[in-house]
Amino acid sequence: MKWTTQNPTRPGWYFWRKATIPEYPTMVRVQGEPGEDLYAIFRNDGSLCDGDLLRFLEAGQWAGPILPPP
Repeated sequence: MKWTTQNPTRPGWYFWRKATIPEYPTMVRVQGEPGEDLYAIFRNDGSLCDGDLLRFLEAGQWAGPILPPP
């Protein structure tokens, strides 16, 4: 899997990890319209958490898009 510090530019499922804790990636659903503000919904212990605009997230690394969870 290839990691990048560039935020996703299209909707889909991704892995996100803090640069300071790379061994603990989190599954994230990126939603919105391409070319507009995208926001992230974090999957945490099987539940979805509130969305945050990508530009306001803590700096980290992204991998994906990946297949959605079952």
